[in-house]
Amino acid sequence: MKVRNRHALEEGAELGANILVLGGEQIGLLAADYLSEEGRTVCVAEAEGHFARKLAANDRWYLTARLIDKGVKRYKNVKGIDISDNDEVRLLTDDGPKAVPGIDTIVLANERRSIRSIAELAASRGIESHLIGDASDIVTEDSGTIMVNIAQAYDLARGL
Repeated sequence: MKVRNRHALEEGAELGANILVLGGEQIGLLAADYLSEEGRTVCVAEAEGHFARKLAANDRWYLTARLIDKGVKRYKNVKGIDISDNDEVRLLTDDGPKAVPGIDTIVLANERRSIRSIAELAASRGIESHLIGDASDIVTEDSGTIMVNIAQAYDLARGL
């Protein structure tokens, strides 16, 4: 299993065929949209009860409809993730654990809070990681700007 950040993608790292995107705000949904263009199986996990809360209603509807048309699975109210020793992924939700079979790549695309601990856990198990959006950078001058986040998601998708 691979966990990717934007730096590895900029260096041409490859992604697998079954991707879990952690983060269901705009950057995560855009990453899922781009990744699904290449015929990959993509799932999105969001901690909150709604996806892309910060997008205008029409934009949210359009992006969500695109993801549904492409077969992107969406999970909300995800409070944690469990990766077993044999790389089986389970999402820990309010409704109990949900198995997400076949995941070979995790993309961290969270909003303005760090989820580097997941990347560190993956690295401790020898799993590569790539961070994009605010999961990657919340301190530099350009951090958090929509254009930078979109560019990172685009570069991620192109590198896959």
